[in-house]
Amino acid sequence: MRWWKPGRGLRAVRWSSLLLVVVCGLVVLVCLVVALRGRPAALVPAAVAAALALREVRRLRRARRPG
Repeated sequence: MRWWKPGRGLRAVRWSSLLLVVVCGLVVLVCLVVALRGRPAALVPAAVAAALALREVRRLRRARRPG
């Protein structure tokens, strides 16, 4: 069942998880820009933020599976 279907409402959206994924995405983008400007050490926090976002997306998908 999708979150926009009747009976679920906005409470079905895990806002903290959504916020985490969005913030991690922004951190990755900023770090990649900084790395392209000559600071390769910025790739380390970019990798950590990408891993966190990926873990959260996988956790959300697992939670939505029936059963």
